[in-house]
Amino acid sequence: MSGSPHRLRVLNDQSALAFILDAGTVTRAELSALTGLSKPGVAELLTRLEAAGLVEKAELRPGGPGPAKQTWRVRAGVGYAVAVDLTPEVVRGRLQGLDGATVAESESAWDGQDVPGTVAGVVARLVAEARLSAGELLGAVVGVPGAVDPRSGAVRGAPQLPALSGYDVAGAVEAALGVPVQVENDVNLMALAAIADGVALAAPSMAFVWIDEGVGGAIVRDGELVRGFTGGAGEIDLLPVTTGGGVEKLADALAPATLERLAASAGMLSADDAVAPGSAVAEEVARRIAVGLAAIVAVLDPEILLVGGRYGAPAAAGLGDDIRRELAARLETTPSALPELRPYPVGPDAALTGAARLALAEARRSAFRTGSLPSSADPLRSSS
Repeated sequence: MSGSPHRLRVLNDQSALAFILDAGTVTRAELSALTGLSKPGVAELLTRLEAAGLVEKAELRPGGPGPAKQTWRVRAGVGYAVAVDLTPEVVRGRLQGLDGATVAESESAWDGQDVPGTVAGVVARLVAEARLSAGELLGAVVGVPGAVDPRSGAVRGAPQLPALSGYDVAGAVEAALGVPVQVENDVNLMALAAIADGVALAAPSMAFVWIDEGVGGAIVRDGELVRGFTGGAGEIDLLPVTTGGGVEKLADALAPATLERLAASAGMLSADDAVAPGSAVAEEVARRIAVGLAAIVAVLDPEILLVGGRYGAPAAAGLGDDIRRELAARLETTPSALPELRPYPVGPDAALTGAARLALAEARRSAFRTGSLPSSADPLRSSS
């Protein structure tokens, strides 16, 4: 097999680096147990990783009789990841080291215009605050309130930020920053934040539904986003549904104005009252949410259904049993046969957290692509 020794070396390097990142610091004995390599093999591996500038010696760890044990960690200056979240009113940024530690954060108002200039400005401030150079950035992710076509990079379905519609945000920001950029839908990023928060960490499959000023959805399988051919996987807002008023789009059936109208018709003070169990409005809200969830459950059969957003999370928390009954009736099954339904109160920085998770993964792939070999070498691309 052509290049086989080099390929094995890179794979061993990458595996060891991943273990060290997960652990924070490791001793030779610990790394030997984690990787299955012999102690001499681990000693040689650490020597070459240290020579390549990827790891460095950390603290000495006392451990019973005998001398303290030397530990190693991934070197802090290997590279950095940056995440930016664009919302209609605010742009947020976060800079991280490869260990996942936050180095700098930024939040500022913006007018929804000049997307590449705005993102580049946020990144420049973060880099300056951390006293880095732009060349140390290895991964960048920008979150946007719209679906991103993976074929063209164009953003669609972004009514809250018209400047994004049909725009290749990744291409424009890459030109401004000079580093590769990935652009991702904000609801998809919120789903990744749920995994990072441990809300759905162990679930092999999960669906996240967002009911707020808009309606959206995301699908995760084995920790990876399912984006679909055009980037619209999980986007249930345009799903036609049958309601008491006839057929309408799910986004309209669950829009704040609709929920407020329902609440007003029952003499309630606000849409928040609609989550009070036992009322006619609560039953209607539960039915409408179940209609949207039915399509996801019927096609994907996820293990967990997360419902978030200003209206979604309170409804799932207060009307969970009602929603499950409505969902079971619509799918002609029993509630016990349905996925677990969980409310997920998403914080304002959830999309940024998801973007940081993606950016960090990309930065690590870039930093460790050739292991301890020179960056000009890439034996993993050689044919076997």
